[in-house]
Amino acid sequence: MGVWRRTAVGVPIGTLMLGLALLTGAGPVRAGGLITGAPPARAGGVVAGDGEASALQAEEVAQRTDPAVLVPSSSASLEGQPVQPAIGDGGEELSATGALTSSTISKEAAGEFAVNTRDGELSFTPLDTTPTASTPTVLDSAAALFVGTWPAADAIVRPDALGVTTIVQLRSSEAPTTFSWEVGLGPDQHLQQLADGSVAVVAGPDGRPWEGPLGNALEALTSPTASAQSIPGEPRPQETQTQYAAATNSLAAAEQQTGGTTLMVVEPPMAADARGSSVPASLSVVGSTITVSVSPAPTTVFPVEVAATVAAPSNRASAARPQDLRYGLSDQRAAAFGPVFDRRLLEGPLHIRVARLVLPYEAVLASTEKREEKEKAEKKLEFTQGEALTMWLRKVQEVNANGEHLQPYITLWSKGCLDRTACRAPPIKRYREAVRVLIKDHINAAAGLPAVRLWGAWNEPDGGRASLSAAQAGVLWRVANAVMIELHCGCTMVAGEFAEFGPYASRYKEFMVKHRLKPRVWGLHDYRDLVPGSTSELAKYENRDAEEFAKLTNTGLGKPRIWLSEQGVELDNGFTPTPLDGNPESQRISAEDFLRLADVSRRVELVDYYMYGAPDPSGEHPRPENEAVFDSALVNDNSEPSPAYCVVAFTAHWCPPIVIADSAAWRSSSPAPALRSLSATRRPSASGS
Repeated sequence: MGVWRRTAVGVPIGTLMLGLALLTGAGPVRAGGLITGAPPARAGGVVAGDGEASALQAEEVAQRTDPAVLVPSSSASLEGQPVQPAIGDGGEELSATGALTSSTISKEAAGEFAVNTRDGELSFTPLDTTPTASTPTVLDSAAALFVGTWPAADAIVRPDALGVTTIVQLRSSEAPTTFSWEVGLGPDQHLQQLADGSVAVVAGPDGRPWEGPLGNALEALTSPTASAQSIPGEPRPQETQTQYAAATNSLAAAEQQTGGTTLMVVEPPMAADARGSSVPASLSVVGSTITVSVSPAPTTVFPVEVAATVAAPSNRASAARPQDLRYGLSDQRAAAFGPVFDRRLLEGPLHIRVARLVLPYEAVLASTEKREEKEKAEKKLEFTQGEALTMWLRKVQEVNANGEHLQPYITLWSKGCLDRTACRAPPIKRYREAVRVLIKDHINAAAGLPAVRLWGAWNEPDGGRASLSAAQAGVLWRVANAVMIELHCGCTMVAGEFAEFGPYASRYKEFMVKHRLKPRVWGLHDYRDLVPGSTSELAKYENRDAEEFAKLTNTGLGKPRIWLSEQGVELDNGFTPTPLDGNPESQRISAEDFLRLADVSRRVELVDYYMYGAPDPSGEHPRPENEAVFDSALVNDNSEPSPAYCVVAFTAHWCPPIVIADSAAWRSSSPAPALRSLSATRRPSASGS
C-alpha cells in the first residue's frame, strides 16, 4: 500500500489525468504522465531508508519545476454536480474521488492505473519498468508519486474530472526517452491514431488497411503523429473546469473521426524542459501498446516534463449506454456453421456474433503435423488436427461471406483432455511454442480464413479428475498472455473458463493477485445455474453462480469483463441424464434463464450457447451404446427443434409448427429446422392452454 502525507510546502494534490513528465538533473518536473512498475513491498508500504529520501527528493524536484503538478484540484460545478478530483483509499487500490469518471491507481505496480468506460475499466500498464520502483506516496490526496519507475525517472499520477494525468520525471540524462504502456483492450477494441496525434480506444472491428505487427508498425509511421509542443499559458492540471472543457473537446473530436465508437482518448503529450522551453514529443501505437517519445535537443535543460491526458465519458454517460452484450455459439463441428448457418440464430434473440472452438494447443506444431500426416497415410486418421481447424475456420468465414460478422474464438486444451484419454498440464516450453505458432499463423485473415483475435488460455482447468492446480492454470494464462503481447496482435486472452464456480476460482484469483496479473476477460461455464433442480426452483431465475463469479472478479482485478463462454440447456452431462431430460417445460424455462444470465452484471459481455446439433454416438467419435454423451443441443438427431431452440431462435420464444427434415441433413449442411403448419411446439399461454 502507499504512504499518505502532505507535500513539502503543505499543498494537497488532486487531479487524475494521464501525463508524462521527464525529469533529469536536480530540477523539478512538470506535466502528467503514465508510469508503471512492479515494486517490492517496503516498510509501511513506502520506500524506507534511502528510498524515503529519494521520494522526498523526487517530490522537491516536482515542486521546483512546476508546483501545479502537486496542487489540489479546484472545485467546479460540472454536469449538474460539484466536482473536485482527489485520491482516496479504495482498499486494494487507490481510487479517484470527486470526479465524474472513476479511475484507480495501483498500490503495487508502479504507475499502473485504470479509467472507467462504458465497456468497463481499461487499464494502462507501464512496460520496461525497474524492479526497484517504489510503491505510491500519496501527496495531500492529490497525486500519487512512484519513485524510480524507470531508470532515473519517476512517475506522478493524479485524477482529473474525466480521466487521469500521469507525470514522468527524468532526474538525469541517463533516463530513457521512450515510455510505453500496455492498454488492457477488450475484444473488438483497438487503438486508432487520430489526425491531431492523439490516440483513441475504439470499440468495433479494426478497419486498418494493414494487420499484424508489421502492419501496426507501418500504420504508426504513416499516421499523422503530431509533435505536440507545450504552449505558454497552457491550463494547469489542477484547473478542473479548464481540464474538463479540454477533455470534452478531445472526446467530441475523436467521436467525429471514429464514427461514434470512441471509448477513451489519450491526448497528445506536452513536453517542456527546466527553463520552460518546448521539447518535441509524440504518441505512437503498435498493437495494444502506446508509446510516448520525447526528443531532447543538445540545448535542452533537464529535468524535462511530458504530459498526456487520458479522457473518458462520465460514469453517468457510460451507464446510460446500453449493455454491450453479444451471444455466441460454441460447437466443435464445422458443419454447424457454413453458408446455410441457421439464420434464426443470426437474426433472432441471440444475434450470434461469436463462434467458439475448443482446440488442442499442439494442433499446428510441426511435430504434431508430421506425426499425424504419417497416421493419415496409414489410414489411422481421416484428417489432421490442423486440417480440422482449417475446415472449421473456413465454415465460419463462409457465414461471413453472407454479410455477417462472426468472430472465431478459440480456447486451448489438450488432445488428451478432448478425447478423455489423458488430461494433464502441458510442458510450459512446448505450450509457449504452440501458442506462439497458433497466434502468429492466425493474426491475419488469409486464403478464405478469418483472423483469430479471441483466445482462451486453457479450457476448464478445474474439470474434475482432469483438473490442473490453480497455480498451473494461472501460469498457462501468464505464458499465453505474454506471447500475445509480444506479437502485438491486438488479441484477447481469456482467463479462467472454469467448469463451475467454486473454491478453485478463488484460488486462481489469489494466484493472479499475488503475481499482479490482471486478465481483461474472465470466463465461466455456467451450466449449473441452468440445471438447479425442480421446475419451480428453476423458474426463480436465480443465477447464483454467475452472481458470485461477478462478485469475485469485481475487486482486485480492475473490474474485468465476464464471458460466460459455455453453457446450454443440459440434458446429459456425459455421465448421466440431468433433471431437464424428458421435461420440455423445464427445458423451456432453462432456455429463458440462459437469456437472463447477463443480468447479473453489466460486465458480462459474451454469453455462448453449447451446442447446435445433437451428439451422434455413431459419428466421428463412436462410443459404447451404454455410455452417455454430453447433450445440450438445440436440434436433435431428427433435425427437430428442442424446447430450448424455440426460446432462443424466435423473438416470441415459441416455435411455429414444424416438419421433420432429413435426419442426416444438418450434419452435411446444418440447415435450420423446416417449418410448416403441423403440430406446433408452442410456449404455453398464461392460462396454461
